[in-house]
Amino acid sequence: MKKQLFLLTLFFGMILAIVGCKKDDNTSNSNRLQGRWDLTNFTWEQYVDGKLIPPNPASSYGTSTSYLLFEGNKYTVYNKDGEIEEQGTFTLKGDILEVKNYDLTMSTPLKWNGNDEFSMSNRYDVSISKKEYEILTSTYVRHK
Repeated sequence: MKKQLFLLTLFFGMILAIVGCKKDDNTSNSNRLQGRWDLTNFTWEQYVDGKLIPPNPASSYGTSTSYLLFEGNKYTVYNKDGEIEEQGTFTLKGDILEVKNYDLTMSTPLKWNGNDEFSMSNRYDVSISKKEYEILTSTYVRHK
């Protein structure tokens, strides 16, 4: 479970920023994320030479009780014990979630599955030749 939380934090910590040239009014978009979002599924896929490596059962994550909380322009990542793992500020530009903590700005595309569910998926190149990479996908639902 600690590895899952580490990877979730790494996920937010490793994405490079996509910075737009013009200013947008993101208030209404950011309102869409307000509140608590529970992590319902987390997958970590590893590829070598474009082929999926079968996961080790010990590294399968499935679901968790971790969650995200969006309040105003701030976000907080909580672990299963309700302890803060990460926090910072955010904006939602279209379907791109941009988060900032410390001096690092990161962004990730969101895929909306209705108004109460979204997923984030990113690819991380493990090797310089890009022959080995990982894809991390997290799915969240609005807390009821």
